[in-house]
Amino acid sequence: MDKPPVVLIDQDGVVADYEEGFLKLWRQRYPEKPSLELYQRTALRIEDDYEQLEKGLGDLVRRVLHEPGFNRHLPVIPGAIRPVVEMLGMGIEVFFCSSPSYNNPTCHQEKVDWFRDHYGLAVAKRLILTTDKTLVRGDILIDDTPSQSGLMTPTWQMVTFTASYNISADGLRLCHWSDWRKVVLPLLGI
Repeated sequence: MDKPPVVLIDQDGVVADYEEGFLKLWRQRYPEKPSLELYQRTALRIEDDYEQLEKGLGDLVRRVLHEPGFNRHLPVIPGAIRPVVEMLGMGIEVFFCSSPSYNNPTCHQEKVDWFRDHYGLAVAKRLILTTDKTLVRGDILIDDTPSQSGLMTPTWQMVTFTASYNISADGLRLCHWSDWRKVVLPLLGI
């Protein structure tokens, strides 16, 4: 019997709007400091871009990112819920594969709570937290980090979820969730 296809989806920057969540909290905590809109960002790590703006801002960025409650209250990326429901309805096994921050003492539980809040408990149980995504088996990984390295050779094909900081990366892309069928289904042979 054929096994159903497996799609792995990153959380931050793919279904959870990490950038918007950060900007909101950043502007509340440090209204006098400069801020960058997503289209202005070029580095994968927010703190690297801010450190380029002004020495010492990287440390302030990390304070915001590691603040308890940060991960729990991230908004959903527009259009990110329906594709997951549709994939599951088509018999595609969807799992979320996210790297937690070990500098935020509440990050792990907040990621679980975020999925439960936005997708429901059944989907929250499909969350895999790991710092090495190459250890997770699947057919496709949709992630905003275009290059993944780790202990294993990945079984999945990389699909980069487009953001300003990964625009120059080569490979397959998903620019908007509205295009998921055009990108994902052919890769799965559906």
